[in-house]
Amino acid sequence: KKILCSFIGEKYPHIIPDYSYKENFLLNFNFFFGSRIYSINLSVPKAIYYGAKNGFKKYEYSCYTLICEPSKDWIEKYYRAFIFDSNQKDILLDIIGRINNYTTDPNKFVDIAVAFVQNIPYDYNKYYSIISENTRFPVEVLVDNKGVCSEKSLLLAGILAYAGYDVILFEFEKENHMAVGIRCPCKNSFRGSGYCFIESTLPNPIGYVPEEYMGGIKLVSIPKVIKVSSGSRMYTNCFYIDNDPATYKYEIIQKFREYLDRNYRLIYKEDLTRSINSLYLPYGYISGITWKLPIENGNPDIIVAKIIKCYIEDKCYQNIVSYGNLRADLTIYRYYGVDIINEGGKYYLALLLAK
Repeated sequence: KKILCSFIGEKYPHIIPDYSYKENFLLNFNFFFGSRIYSINLSVPKAIYYGAKNGFKKYEYSCYTLICEPSKDWIEKYYRAFIFDSNQKDILLDIIGRINNYTTDPNKFVDIAVAFVQNIPYDYNKYYSIISENTRFPVEVLVDNKGVCSEKSLLLAGILAYAGYDVILFEFEKENHMAVGIRCPCKNSFRGSGYCFIESTLPNPIGYVPEEYMGGIKLVSIPKVIKVSSGSRMYTNCFYIDNDPATYKYEIIQKFREYLDRNYRLIYKEDLTRSINSLYLPYGYISGITWKLPIENGNPDIIVAKIIKCYIEDKCYQNIVSYGNLRADLTIYRYYGVDIINEGGKYYLALLLAK
């Protein structure tokens, strides 16, 4: 029988600054949010980064008796230790300040913060590594410019928590996955929890839970809920979460057209849009090709950002069918039409390119 003993002490993850490093890393992050590129520039002390990289990353406890058990809330304290280490607080506050330079709207702040973290590359090498590695602190994710789901979730949760939002972590032990939850009044909150699901690994709209992850993994288990912060702010932009893309299709189309007009020498044609589901091109065109890109309900800015990164720049999952030729087609063809269509209950951005 286990006995709850008198503790000598507990040790949680913490950064041990290495002040032999005097200089700073100068970091520049560029990412799409809608059709626009946003930039966040940071100066990160090397002393903090190497102090995190070589810091203490375990949970340890000791007591007077030989048989004892850890604190009941040790898991929550463990993850919070990665997030709230005081040595990296100023770095996260700097990120918050730079996002605030773009917007004073609390919902858009969340959207930009999510887009920022989602566009940090996923660490596939660590995911596929047989040998388990230590969890990165948020400052390491920034400097390394990569992270797995738990590491990127800790970074995003930290930004939102310091900005005053009510934030949790969803830990799916069976699926070995972690995501962020933010308090929201939306009817499509995650499993009725009152928190909207945020996938930190790749561009996905707030509230959307991917149907399948790498390796065919699906989130079916009941996650452990880890409280990060009880801030007074919540995410209230429920319109896009609670309604399907057909409801706001023209917003998505307009933002996508802005991207095409800004980056490619394409001319929009209404007759091509009307012909997307037709077997034939309108009179006067000699050749064409149709792309159907899957989309989910959510903020149009993040939907368009996902289209750009995953299907035009081809920088998402390594094991999905490549959409790399779409970028080439956008330079080959001269005219285009675009619409949002529903096929079999799923929505697609349909793009018809023609000469």
